[in-house]
Amino acid sequence: MGRSRTLGRLLKIVIGIVLGAVIAFVVITWLALEAGGVAVIETERADGTARSTHVWFATPDEADLLGRGELWAEAGTPENGWYVDLQDRGTLVLATTSKAHASDEYLALPIHGEAAHRKIRSLLRAKYGLRDWWIATLFDTSRSIAVRLIPIPPARSPTRVTPANAIATSVEA
Repeated sequence: MGRSRTLGRLLKIVIGIVLGAVIAFVVITWLALEAGGVAVIETERADGTARSTHVWFATPDEADLLGRGELWAEAGTPENGWYVDLQDRGTLVLATTSKAHASDEYLALPIHGEAAHRKIRSLLRAKYGLRDWWIATLFDTSRSIAVRLIPIPPARSPTRVTPANAIATSVEA
């Protein structure tokens, strides 16, 4: 009977440790993703319904120096819902807690290629630091796509802009 109690206690301790580790993992990951510096973007699905997605974003140094209000975001994979939405409608609405971003609507220009991938990864690493390292350890970012966000002045907000009719852009590595 004494051995049975000892095994029962040991089992409870092991279950408690495993459960605690799982909870800690989930909390750390959630905090890494959502602790701050997160924007909510709203895109329009093909059926016309709205999709809200939490994303990380960064301001490139050159845009910051010129005061253009340009931002960059990252689609983790080409299959991300909000990124798929951009293929049909090249604009999105972005909300942050920062007062620095005067525009709500942005022209979203996917920038493909290794130079753009390196640039967005570098921008996010610089902004989010250890949080970026943790998430990059858990998720494969090798297929991510940089998305350049250019503010649209409210009076000039187009009804429909697509990457095909947008101004061509390039990335300087």
